[in-house]
Amino acid sequence: MNKERTGIGPMLPRSLRQPLVNLRRRWRAVALGEAVALLTLTASGLMVAQTALDWWFEIPWAGRLGLLVADAAALGGIYWRWPHQRLRRKLNLANTALLVERQWPELRQCLITAVELGAGAKFASRGSPLLVERVFECARRRLAPLNLSTAAPARWLKRWVTLAALALALTAGLAAWTSPTSGVLVARMLLSTQPLPTKTVVEPLTRDLTLAVGGTVELKARAKGVMPARGRLVVWHEQGGTREFSLAPDADGVVAHALANVQQGFKYAFYLGDGKSPQFTVAVRVPPVVSALELEQVWPAYTKLPPRKRVPSDLALLAGSRLRARVASSSKLGAATVVLQGLAENAELKLDGGKTAAAGEIAIPAKDLTGLAIRLVDEAGVKSVNETVYPVALLPDHPPQVTVLEPREERLTVTLRARPALSFTANDDFGLARLSVACQLLPPQVAGQEAEAPPVQYLPMKINAADGGTNYRHQFDLTKLSPALKEGWSVNYWIEAVDNNDVTGPGLTRTEVKQLAIVSPEEKQAEIFERLRQSADAIDNLSNTQQKISHEVGEAIQRK
Repeated sequence: MNKERTGIGPMLPRSLRQPLVNLRRRWRAVALGEAVALLTLTASGLMVAQTALDWWFEIPWAGRLGLLVADAAALGGIYWRWPHQRLRRKLNLANTALLVERQWPELRQCLITAVELGAGAKFASRGSPLLVERVFECARRRLAPLNLSTAAPARWLKRWVTLAALALALTAGLAAWTSPTSGVLVARMLLSTQPLPTKTVVEPLTRDLTLAVGGTVELKARAKGVMPARGRLVVWHEQGGTREFSLAPDADGVVAHALANVQQGFKYAFYLGDGKSPQFTVAVRVPPVVSALELEQVWPAYTKLPPRKRVPSDLALLAGSRLRARVASSSKLGAATVVLQGLAENAELKLDGGKTAAAGEIAIPAKDLTGLAIRLVDEAGVKSVNETVYPVALLPDHPPQVTVLEPREERLTVTLRARPALSFTANDDFGLARLSVACQLLPPQVAGQEAEAPPVQYLPMKINAADGGTNYRHQFDLTKLSPALKEGWSVNYWIEAVDNNDVTGPGLTRTEVKQLAIVSPEEKQAEIFERLRQSADAIDNLSNTQQKISHEVGEAIQRK
């Protein structure tokens, strides 16, 4: 059933309906084509005009944005003013028939009447069916010789399409003629930051920068294309005033100029040949400063010492310790680092929530570290200057100290039943972990045979408590050595002490090697007798010497 029918009555014949449907489609197609052609013509004109203005006057980015908004407003206004009003008009069969009636008044409303009857008007069901058929037949007869397409004329469409095609051809020709300049101009119209195309293209090597007050900044650019003999750097200061610097490109076309002791922000641009760089800004900020510094030394666990607060001027630190650092800044930070002087690495500190303080731990190595410095970087990337270096003195954990008190002899003879005493002192900075007597059993060497290195046997000793002193006494029990000793054998012995440094150690100390020679009781007795005889001879010699001296002194007194 016809969707436009609203009542019960005769349906509009296809011979009348189809021409009206075709006319309605043509009318909308012509309106849409005119809209596209008109907007294309307008857009082409605006593009040519705006790119030409940019070429002549080098419109800044904000100005190009304003022109782009104006272009959109102009196109929107033109569309709303005419094409939109036509396209929004809804044509049904009755309106289409009325359009035809206005074009051909001689129809005398028979077409509109037929459409209303076919649409189911209320009076249609009350008339004679024969009368309705006659109305339809009258409308067909009068409509047959007419060319309904003339009711939707396309003469304006043809004109707008012709003008739009000419505009597009002209725009394309200009773009091809001025390429690649045209591509850059169109990109700039669409808000690209590319510079205007010139014979000399200026490529900025530095752009917007931020530096500390009193710092030095080096500005650079590179010339491409036609290489100029000289160029210029123009600086516009925030507080007024302009400075120009003449520059000569190097072999690679690079021009550079350093500005020292910068106290205020400025804008700058490079001019090389007929090319010009965009204008960039150098902002100047007060660098961040350490407003507070807290340090705490965490001793290695084996020392069993509690953490200790340290002042930056007194950093004598035990190797293997950790140094906790907390830094407060004068401004918000982007990063904070502890610079480790003498090492190839630094320690990053973690920022707190407010970004005005940072904290972290530094591992204290055994060597190479000579000092610490705090480096701050604010949110704009400005680094601290004149950073104070705090000297660090690395304190090593010395190995144990062992001094043998008895026996003093390098070689001592003993019998198998003897229990020679070993007396010594042993101590360490932070405590001993192991103390033992090391022994090597040496059997008599057979002539012509090469002696093998004997294994080392360790006789552990109990370590004194912290308040037990450093003196030790050990009684050799030769029977505990294996294999069993025999007369003629020797025992090399020394003392080994190991501290409990499990971070940079452990420290190990070995005393000099001494020897016990195993002899028979008779040999030991003969040795003792010989020693007593030597002592007696020494006493006799001393007595004779004293008597002689006494006699000589008496004679000297009598002569006087």
